[in-house]
This record gives sequence, C-alpha cells and structure tokens, in this order.
Amino acid sequence: MNRKIILTLIFIIILAIAGVLYFYFFQTPTGATQSAPGFFKSIFPFGSNAAPSTNNPDSPLLIGDTQTNNNIQKQLPRLRHYTTVPTAGDIITEKDKDVIQDRVKTTIKETSIRYIDRATGHIYDVPTNVEDPIKISNTTIPKIYEATFTPGGDSLITRFLDASDNIITYAITLKDKKPVVATTSVKISTTTATVVQTADTSTRFKDVTGTYLARNIREIAMSPNGKKILDLTYGTDNGILAILDSAYKSRTILASPLQEWLLSLPTETKAVITTKPSGITYGYSYIVNTDTGVMSKLIGNILGLTVLPSYDLSTLLVGEASATLKLSVLNNKDSSLNDLSVKTLPEKCVWANTTIDTVYCAVPKTIQSAVYPDDWYKGRLFFNDSLWKINLKTGETNLISNLSQESGQAIDAITLEVSPTDKYLTFINKRDLTLWGIDLTK
Repeated sequence: MNRKIILTLIFIIILAIAGVLYFYFFQTPTGATQSAPGFFKSIFPFGSNAAPSTNNPDSPLLIGDTQTNNNIQKQLPRLRHYTTVPTAGDIITEKDKDVIQDRVKTTIKETSIRYIDRATGHIYDVPTNVEDPIKISNTTIPKIYEATFTPGGDSLITRFLDASDNIITYAITLKDKKPVVATTSVKISTTTATVVQTADTSTRFKDVTGTYLARNIREIAMSPNGKKILDLTYGTDNGILAILDSAYKSRTILASPLQEWLLSLPTETKAVITTKPSGITYGYSYIVNTDTGVMSKLIGNILGLTVLPSYDLSTLLVGEASATLKLSVLNNKDSSLNDLSVKTLPEKCVWANTTIDTVYCAVPKTIQSAVYPDDWYKGRLFFNDSLWKINLKTGETNLISNLSQESGQAIDAITLEVSPTDKYLTFINKRDLTLWGIDLTK
C-alpha cells in the first residue's frame, strides 16, 4: 500500500480516537448529572470551580457565633438550650486560646460552660460557639441534687443522699491525666456512698479525686476565690456555722439557737446569714465576721425576707414576699432602702462582674395570688420569666430577652451565672432543671 495512504489512515484513526475520548470525558448529555471529573481534568484542572479542600490546615478558623467542624458553618442561636436532662450546677469560664484567623495566629478569649449531669454526675464542657458538648468525666455519682463549682471549674462541691437519706457532701478535684490502659470498672467504696469510676484510654477524661466532708451538712456557701467554704450543721439544740479551708479543715465560728439559715460568703472574711424565708414569718439577715464570729444586723422584720449581697457587701438586693413580690436595694453604708420597679426574688438575680451597681434578673411576667416564696419553693406554681438588666444606681431597666417568646417554651429561671466579662449568662429552668445560656453581646 502507498506509504502516503497508510499515514493518512493512521492520522484519521488518531483523530477518531481523540474525538471519542473528548465526548466521553468532557461532554455531559442534556439532563444528565455531572459526576466525578474525567481523567484529563483530574490531571489538568484548568478553569475548575471546585471549592478548596476542607482539610486544609491553613484554612481560617471561624470565630464568633458559628461552629467550625471541618469548616462547615452552623449558625447558633443567641439563646441556647444546652441540656435536655436535669443539670445539678454549672460554671462559665473564659480562657485564652490560640487560633488561626486570616492565616495569622492570634489569641482569643474562649467562653465555655462546664456543667454536671444531675442523674449520673458526669461532667461536660461546651464552648459557647460550638454545638455539641464534650464529656470530660465519666465518674458516676448518682442523683446529685446540688453542685457548686470553683471559679475556674477545676473543682466542685456536690451534694446528694445516701441509702439512709443522709446528706452527703463530696468535694471533687478535676485534673488532666495520662491514658489508662485498663478498661475494667473500679469501685471506690466508703461508709457513706459509692462512687464508680470507669477507666478509659482517652486523655480527654479528667482524673477525678474526691474528699467526703461531714455528713448532714445542711447548707453550704463558697467564697469568691473558691478557697473557703461556709457550712451549717445541726447540733443538739443549735445551729453550728463553720469555715473550711482549702484542705477542708473545719473551724467553728458561731453556734446559734436558731438552726434554719440561708448562707452566702461574698467576701473572704464576711458571711451573710438569713433566716429561712416564709411569707407568714418575719425574716432577719446578719453579717458574720468569719475570723471573730461577731454578728451585726443588716435588715429585719420583713415577711418572706431573702437577700443577695454584692461582691463587696456595699449593697444588697432585698426581697419581700407574702401575697406578692417586692424587690428593693439596700445601701449598706447609710442603711437606705429603695424600692425597684421590677418584682422578683433576689435568688432569681445575679450581680454583674464588671459593672458596679448592675444586676441581671429573671422577672415573672405575671404573679398569681399565692403565699410567697413558700408555694414557689414547694413547686406548687411556676413563673414565666423575662430577662432584664437593671442599673441599681439610676433605676434604668433594659429588657434582654422575652425568654418564653425567644425559646418557644415557658421558663422559670434560677441559679443565674454570668461570665467574668459579663458577655454570657446561664440559668437553669426550674420547671425541668435543664441548662440554658444567652449571649449578652447580641
């Protein structure tokens, strides 16, 4: 065959093969779905509109109210429902965290909530810009009624009942630990209760150590730095107030013929004790010097009296309750007492950390006829609250949230906590004891 003809046929065959490959790899029939790129495009991705890899370690870390999980963003609401099961207590922490932002390493303050599950005693952490909590302790302490964290969240006081209905107070310390190889359960038995700690190979679980305090402590209060505890126990015919130091060594400061007291320890050297309230009984409140045991009267002869002292004891929120609620502010320097426009209980409020004379309060929208605070304490009725910011010096009030409208359910807020920089607030809904939080910067 003529050499020229042979070359021409070879050229035609090459063109035919190229045409077949082009239509196979680069053309998509009308109505068909484009699948994975062709072989040639995978090697030469010119003009590609593909998104950058989500596994790129240099991708900027998203900060604020979005969650970063493989760089998939999810908008988180201002008011968040953190748990669907009862919570015994929580603390808000703010810690420095190194992040990459716009490809530059920087340090931010990460706000996190640490809380303890009421049924199991398991402890969880959840940053406020992340959706899912992380379990940091799987030590089981069943049926905790109350838990109080130290400011940094590295230790806490838990309270529960044993099989004989004795009140057990168990002080817990949380520390980072090395991986544990064993996977069997270890039972730690005591004469008062049983705590079960399950070993785990993961370092994310904290090492949990604990100390049992005296049985049947009726009330406790923690100092601002968490290094002292004020407790109340019953003697034969009196109430005994004692101070425990950081090693839990007890020192009695007062023995009173009265046994029923509510306690607070706003400073390292001064406690506030208030007779347990009832709408049919006049109440009294005193300052007790924890070094000398000397008592001085703050306020008294008020029905259903409860108080919330400021951190420096210069001011007190004063609650009066009988057929309705009344909230006042007491200036401890001149003993002046001024009524506030809102009606709520002091135990539904918290003092701001950075602003003088400012409180955040959960305020009932309506107050039905009842004996207060008795019926509310006993769970015979619940409130439906809004959250307010109140300047006690000027009397200015600002609505932060209509909680029921924003959440879609009725909320009776108790045990309010505010972050060190007043940017975040948490509370427990008394109706179901679940944990909530709200961003105060929005």
